[in-house]
Amino acid sequence: MKPKPMVFLDTETTGLHEDRRAWEIALVRREDGITRTVTIFIDVRDIPLDQADPTALEIGRFYDRHPEFGGTLPPGAVHLRESEAMALVAEITAGAELYGLNPLFDTECLEAAMRRHGRTPNWWRTPVDIAVLARGFVIGQGISDNPHRGTDRLSAQCGVEAPGADDRHTALGDTLWLVKWYDHMTAAAAA
Repeated sequence: MKPKPMVFLDTETTGLHEDRRAWEIALVRREDGITRTVTIFIDVRDIPLDQADPTALEIGRFYDRHPEFGGTLPPGAVHLRESEAMALVAEITAGAELYGLNPLFDTECLEAAMRRHGRTPNWWRTPVDIAVLARGFVIGQGISDNPHRGTDRLSAQCGVEAPGADDRHTALGDTLWLVKWYDHMTAAAAA
């Protein structure tokens, strides 16, 4: 049986509230030995900034990084209206098992955006939380019977450093961290 495609993902959003909007989305899809990486910035016409939590925007450095506020569009990134972005998200996540840190936070936000544009998510059931895998890894590898709760410290406990300040709390930086973390754990477990 062919393995399911894997998609690692992260979003930067306008807050923690139920009606939050993603303004940056990063996806890394692996299938049949091919890796596809996409970073999407959402057009500000589709982001109700008047409802955004200023602290959340500050953590993600929205006004410094979003291309409509003077940020530079990173190589390979796209700047799209939300409807176009959700078509791309639907394509990349179709049939895939999703991996993230507290991935329900991201998938709930993306599901709401997809519904706004008449789309239904087609990814595989419940996403996988890398932190849950990491806690099992730390215990199973005999590293500790008390895994750290904070993700940066838990990642370090697994042998993978968290991203530096420039990459942390960027959708792509955090997604690439997840990929590295997952790969490290699976390689160590297989050894």
